[in-house]
Formats: sequence, structure tokens, C-alpha cells
Amino acid sequence: MQYYNDANASTLNQYNVVQELIEHAEPILAVSKFGKTRPQPQNKTDTILFSRVLPIGYDSTTGGINVTPTSYQLSEGVNPAPITISYQDVTGTMAKYGVYYKTTEKTELMNERNIPEDMRATAAEGVGSIKEMIVWNQIKGGTGVGYTNGSTRAGINSPISLNALESAKAALNAAHASNVVNASKAGVEYGSQAVGRAFLCYDHTDCEHDYRALPGFKDVIDYGSATPYHPMEIGSVPGFRIILTPMLKPWLGAGSATLNGMRYTTANADVYAAVIVADGAYGHVPLKGRDAMTPFVIPASERNHMNFAAQFGYVGVDFYTLCMRLNEFWLRRIEHAATSL
Repeated sequence: MQYYNDANASTLNQYNVVQELIEHAEPILAVSKFGKTRPQPQNKTDTILFSRVLPIGYDSTTGGINVTPTSYQLSEGVNPAPITISYQDVTGTMAKYGVYYKTTEKTELMNERNIPEDMRATAAEGVGSIKEMIVWNQIKGGTGVGYTNGSTRAGINSPISLNALESAKAALNAAHASNVVNASKAGVEYGSQAVGRAFLCYDHTDCEHDYRALPGFKDVIDYGSATPYHPMEIGSVPGFRIILTPMLKPWLGAGSATLNGMRYTTANADVYAAVIVADGAYGHVPLKGRDAMTPFVIPASERNHMNFAAQFGYVGVDFYTLCMRLNEFWLRRIEHAATSL
């Protein structure tokens, strides 16, 4: 059989392959689909710069705005002293990641499965998982944190609560954070409801029962004219769109030894992170476009100084990326437990 469907390292249409790889990776991506994105073209620096203009009266301690009107009051016949515009720059250096498979000449010639195509698909899924964890590990490490009970991770033994969410929303609003999702009116369908402006709330699928039990929860099927912001969105509570994915793993056994009916590992409650984000809270280099990933197929039949006997080949993909928190005041983490069902 023809092992690589006539596609080898010299004839591979890289752009089409990248698009196929992205399609395989897309179902895994949740936190990686949002945030500010900055594609990095080929032959450019490995340093990424995200920049924003700071508003007049910006308070670097709280992230809010403090303006004293008398400082800007004009006097007749006197030109005011000009002020200068201020920027906040966040820079980071991209790192390279990759997934690589090795095949043999015998596999190429005698196996009935289309192994290279399967390798390419699973490599793309692996890239999606890697990228998702890069972004998640960055945004869950923000400095703004609250707890559903107590004041430390070690004491957690209660599920997500509306009070904890409202506290996070108050902190974001105080920092003049912008909602990610605009409001939508109720539709004409029976039972449909209006959905207000909202921040995004990321969490683990283990917590779905607890979110659905929150006062004011609306299922996505009741959104009316609104559409889910992401395929993994399960619904909303006032001020939040809730997106759950099994990729966002908890800290196993990191909570209280008093379980209180929560999920646990060994003797202590597992601790989950609900990460609330505003528009522009984080940025990353996306898995999009012609230069996003570099896929390759090297057939076993291709001889070179390392493979002069034509014994093995490779299938893989590699990519450069990074993720950065752009504004600590526009990210909030709520540490909580999940009800054991």
C-alpha cells in the first residue's frame, strides 16, 4: 500500500496540513480560544510585546481610576501644563514545543492501518492539549484569589458559591474591567430568557452539578436570542458565562481533611480553580494561521546519513507559543471543592 498517500516531506502542502491539524486541536481548546492573540510571523523576533494605554488617573495599586477634578481645572488666561500618555507593556519570550512519532520501514510496508494519518491527527490533539495547559497554568497563577471557605487552599471543603462569584465580580468591576460578552435579549421561544453582560468563568467538568445548583443559573438552551460563547459553555449566572472542560485539573488532595461531602483523594478534599477573566486579561500566541505550526512527514523510504538503510521515518508537529497575564486586576481565581455525587 502507499504509506503516506503520496505526501512526503518535499510535497506536503503545509498550509492545508496546518488547517487540518487546527481542526483536530480545536475541540480540546477552551481557555486557548479567548484572550488577546498575537500571531508571530516567520523570521521575526521570539519576543512578544503586548501593550495598552493606561487611562488618566490609573491607580497601579488597585487597578482602578482615581481622578481629582481640580487637578484638571483651567484658569482664565493660563495655559495648562500638558500631561503625557502612559503605556503598560508586557513582554515575553516564546518557547518551542513539539510532538514526534517514529515509524519503521516494516510498519510502512506491511501494516494495514493508516498509521501516519493517525499519528498526524493524534499529534494535533496533543498540540491542542499542550497549548491549553500552557494557557491554563499561566492564568490560574494570577495574584487575585478568593476561597469559598476559609483563607487558604488547605482549608477548602465547600463548592463554588454565588457569594464567591459576586466577590470576584466586585473586584473586577472595581478595576474597571470590561465584560467579555455583551447582553442579549430574550427570544420569541417559550421559556427563553435574557442574558446579561458577563465575564467568562472557566472551571472543571466535575463542578457542573454545583454550578447548575447556583441561584439564577440559566441553561444555554434557555438563552433565547443569545448564543453560547463556546461549545463547552453550560449556562450562566448573573454576570458570568460558565465554560467547563475536563482539561482544567484540580489540585488533588490539597484541601481540608474534613470532607463535608466533597470529592477527595486519599484523605483530603480536592481543590478546583474557577478562573474569572475580563476582556484583555491575558494574551497568547495562537495556533492559527500559516506560521502557527510546522508539521512534517519523513517517510522511512527517505534515505539520509542518519537513515541510510531506510529503516525508520517520523511524523510530527512543532510550534512556538507563550501565554502571559496582561493585567492581574482583570483575573480572579476562586478556589473551591466539588460535591461528591
